[in-house]
Amino acid sequence: MTARGVFSLVVAGSVAALTAVGACGGGSSKNPAAPGDASATSTDGGSTAQDGALSIPGPGMATLNGPQAFPVGSAQLGPSLTGGCGGSIVPDSGVIPTVSILLTSEGLPPLLCSDGTIPDGGTGYWLDLEIATIQAAMGDEVLTQSIMPGTYVIGDEAEDDPDLCMLAPGSNAFLQIATPTSGDALYTAIQGSVTIDSVSEHAITGTFTVLLGGPYGTSDASPPPTLSGAFNATSCH
Repeated sequence: MTARGVFSLVVAGSVAALTAVGACGGGSSKNPAAPGDASATSTDGGSTAQDGALSIPGPGMATLNGPQAFPVGSAQLGPSLTGGCGGSIVPDSGVIPTVSILLTSEGLPPLLCSDGTIPDGGTGYWLDLEIATIQAAMGDEVLTQSIMPGTYVIGDEAEDDPDLCMLAPGSNAFLQIATPTSGDALYTAIQGSVTIDSVSEHAITGTFTVLLGGPYGTSDASPPPTLSGAFNATSCH
């Protein structure tokens, strides 16, 4: 996914749709995020991606740990940047089937809360973490489930422009890192999980741990590098 392609769908005010997420706060047995627990184990004898005990930062912030970590300047909550999957019937008010958690490094504009254009140059990174309900990930026609606290499994489509409804069965999230000047995403998560701790009217908190591959989700590293993070992403309001 190119840096400009990833964020070409960002428009001013698009995050307003997330203000209804407050109606979805708390747990729900109607939306099991994904089978399994909060870890994902490598099938090739390599390393294991596992959520660690990370502290949730203050509103609009995130922390990252790992070789590919960068200083985060903002953490924003918005609709999926890559478009929706399924649900040709508009969901009822208050139903939020997909979200994007965008971490922006210091020195780059916070795209989800900015009227400015995407820069063609400069240094820094964007981390795009996208999550879907099981219904949305399966491309269901009618979407009635909302993002809730729980565990979401990272999937690898083996493309640099993944879609939430084209991930491997049993997964419903993806993570990529891009820069203003990269033709492709620098890194795509090949394995891992996201744990959502809380969902409120204007914020979502949680942690993630992933194994990173290259732009297309491949990795020559043995074991692949691990990236973990804690976020308190807020919408523009």
